[in-house]
Amino acid sequence: MKPRPARIVLHIFMPLVAGFFIYYRFRPDNWIIRQFTDRQAVPHDPWPQAVQWLIFSGPDFCWAYSLASALYTWEAWQGNRKRFFPLFVMGVIALSELLQGTLIPGFTFDMADLVAVMAGAVLSTLFYRKKV
Repeated sequence: MKPRPARIVLHIFMPLVAGFFIYYRFRPDNWIIRQFTDRQAVPHDPWPQAVQWLIFSGPDFCWAYSLASALYTWEAWQGNRKRFFPLFVMGVIALSELLQGTLIPGFTFDMADLVAVMAGAVLSTLFYRKKV
């Protein structure tokens, strides 16, 4: 069964764009600013705790949802559902987050990020395993 283009746009590309927008626009000192521009981070007023979580872990949630959706779309494109594929998806996403703190200088890791990526992967799994 081939996935519909609207589903690909909605579940893969839109979360990528949303995560990038949150990351670039609202993070005071993000990786893009440090690597590619001379712009200095603008200090911001302290955000409420929920907004801070959205700003700092929201992009990870969006990107994990997008990656999981892409993997499930690829699985659907292949035409057969594998029983343990959700475990593979969860492992890839958790590993990508865990490796971020050890392999890439300048990136950070905290438990809120791990919770966010797992929540994104679980949401994608619930959506795709039920509807595809």
